[in-house]
Amino acid sequence: SIVAVKSIKKAFSSASDGARLREVNALKHLDSNPFIVQVYEVVYDASTRLVHISMEYMPSNLYQLMQARQGVYLDPASVRQLISQILAGLVHIHSSGWFHRDIKPENILVSSRGENALSYSVKIADFGLSRQLCSSPPYTNYVSTRWYRAPEMLLQCPYYSAPSDMWALGAVAMELATLRPLVPGANMLDQLLKVFRLLGCPDPEKMKSPTTGGSWAQASVLASKIGINFPVTPGIRLESLIPAPSQTPNFPSFCAALLCWNPHVRLTAQQALQHPYIQ
Repeated sequence: SIVAVKSIKKAFSSASDGARLREVNALKHLDSNPFIVQVYEVVYDASTRLVHISMEYMPSNLYQLMQARQGVYLDPASVRQLISQILAGLVHIHSSGWFHRDIKPENILVSSRGENALSYSVKIADFGLSRQLCSSPPYTNYVSTRWYRAPEMLLQCPYYSAPSDMWALGAVAMELATLRPLVPGANMLDQLLKVFRLLGCPDPEKMKSPTTGGSWAQASVLASKIGINFPVTPGIRLESLIPAPSQTPNFPSFCAALLCWNPHVRLTAQQALQHPYIQ
């Protein structure tokens, strides 16, 4: 049978050194789940001092799936099927004491069955940036692909955790429904500004009426530390971004519960499983 082999570029001095590699460590804890890519073997090549991970082969990823649509929207049932499986994978990752830190379409592997009514199978891959929930912050700022980075990461909060994966899931969910990235920032500052425009100002002192992303007082503190002033804006209703063919009951409220400023009020993976959209 076909396998995929990932070679880790960083050279290791010994096999035991390579075995400690974060990705290997994470996958050893996580691979007994249908929604996580399965690892078969970890091989250390003493001659090149490289580590090779052999894992199950998946023919495509979510990015390629969306590109192949060429602007033809996925039907809402397929979107729900894909999101439900990513979510089931995140439940397993988080309940095993890890968070991924780089959820994005390229890291969601996909295979499909059937001709007319396609059935998708999804597996989360690439644990190179994953962390244990109990590992001690501060974590590095520059992780995860910019477009899927949670506000607390963009604002350089030294403490972030599983809720950052849930933000990324919300961004991926919106992209599946619209076939375009939700907040495609050109750089870090542009990314933050796009998030502000989407969610509205999180400062409860400045905003008297509710905003799309709710309030989060700590955001102002973090922003002032990096010299950023919030534009006073109410944000954009997520429903207005979803094209008619992709509209389905409970989907906007599901995304809104993930795409909020305050990481502590974002749905956890377990809570998201109970949301009416998924049920």
